[in-house]
Amino acid sequence: MKENKFIVPMVFLAFMFFTCGFALGINSLLVPVLKVSLSVSSMEAYMLIGATFLPFLIFGYPAGLLISKIGYKRTMASAFAMFAIAFGVFILSAEAKSFVIFLLASFICGMANTFLQAAINPYVTILGPTESAAKRISIMGMINK
Repeated sequence: MKENKFIVPMVFLAFMFFTCGFALGINSLLVPVLKVSLSVSSMEAYMLIGATFLPFLIFGYPAGLLISKIGYKRTMASAFAMFAIAFGVFILSAEAKSFVIFLLASFICGMANTFLQAAINPYVTILGPTESAAKRISIMGMINK
């Protein structure tokens, strides 16, 4: 019975892991689309990858500070609020047909992903029994890919 207490939260966390993986994995598929739709060079199109992954370098430590201050759950909720803002900026970039605004949206999305990854990974390990923590994180890692 004790095992069943964390099944529902694990399913929800699996959805979050899938979201992280999808948001990061879609970038490489967008590079050729950007080149054609926004008429940008290859170098400019690959800036999308940098705009998405640079926040991991910048916001890793602040994410840890936020987790310390408000906890794992609220940090995850904050990350999804950041994703919502990023998606709004994506809409603005589409309306304006602006590559710079698209990069900004990608940066915000990367920031949200940083906060989500920083909170979700350790939370999965503490959610259930310690002896099965490695199993849970491995399963979530597969879902993330």
